[in-house]
Amino acid sequence: RQEIPRLDLVIKHMQTGDRRYVMDLELELVEHAEIIFTTLSSSGRNIFGRMKDRKYMRIHTVLIDEACQACEVAALQPLMYGCKKCVLVGDPQQLPATVLSMRAKARLMERSLFERLQQGGCPVHMLMVQYRMHP
Repeated sequence: RQEIPRLDLVIKHMQTGDRRYVMDLELELVEHAEIIFTTLSSSGRNIFGRMKDRKYMRIHTVLIDEACQACEVAALQPLMYGCKKCVLVGDPQQLPATVLSMRAKARLMERSLFERLQQGGCPVHMLMVQYRMHP
């Protein structure tokens, strides 16, 4: 593996406001990461597209928490990078995704990917104990 740039050089370039260097540094750090945490909306950021373009994309597994509260379109964003596995975690009895438009609701845009897959016959494993409810 390549070494990550020295911290003093990072700080120097960040202070100059060279946005191109900051973006390259961010890309370098993400390329060397073993785990990437992001929100669904941030998974569509330019950095992930740049990784894919440079053939560094090696995201094997995507885990989406609160998947029943995310509309289907949002949950599809991190999947466009070609992961081999996707784990959706959520409670289908909880609140659905928030969609305000009646036209969008009529087109089932408040449906989650979790719900679509569950209705399509994909296996769902329910927990027997709700751990977060215990003190």
